[in-house]
Amino acid sequence: MALKKWQGYRSELASEQYDAIIIGSGISGLTCAALLAQEGKKVLLLEKHFKVGGWTHTFRRNNYEWDVGIHYIGEVHKPWSPIRRLFDRISDGELKWHKMDDNYDRIIFPDKHYNFICPKTRFIKELSDYFPDEKQAIQDYIKLIGQSVKTGVSYFGNKALPNLISNLSYPFMTRKFMSFAGRTTYDVISGLTKNEKLMGVLTGQWGDHG
Repeated sequence: MALKKWQGYRSELASEQYDAIIIGSGISGLTCAALLAQEGKKVLLLEKHFKVGGWTHTFRRNNYEWDVGIHYIGEVHKPWSPIRRLFDRISDGELKWHKMDDNYDRIIFPDKHYNFICPKTRFIKELSDYFPDEKQAIQDYIKLIGQSVKTGVSYFGNKALPNLISNLSYPFMTRKFMSFAGRTTYDVISGLTKNEKLMGVLTGQWGDHG
């Protein structure tokens, strides 16, 4: 497949004045560039690869499309969710989302496969049908996932504060998050179940449940 030729860096760009120069066109670089440009800043975005996007771009081989990193994004179906509002902001609301099938993923073992079904209630039910003796362990694990996600709000919020306030509030805003971050996934799951097949299924798509 012929690759599209992209215009490379030109020496005359060095003589121009910019409000910001961003190195790397991954999702962070693109987001920063978009937000700065929306505020009227003149931005130069540099990328050494022939295609922008970093881990967000795709490529084709033998008529198959491959994702180099991110495969899908959750919570964007809720217009009020922070991540959806951020994407709407940086894209001026032009970004359109495609809903995936309810059976959004599948964990495959040599002897059996396990479907991941959304929403969360169906995910728990389907997994409990696969492992009827582990229903409580499954429910407890999903509950812990939800709790750990909620604690991340204040943890990452702390990083967005001015240095002085961030340093003073760090112990209070990060304590709950660190109680989860200080444990391994195996440590948590093995405290709920000894079923190694269930452990494998739960960690086959780590953190992505329903």
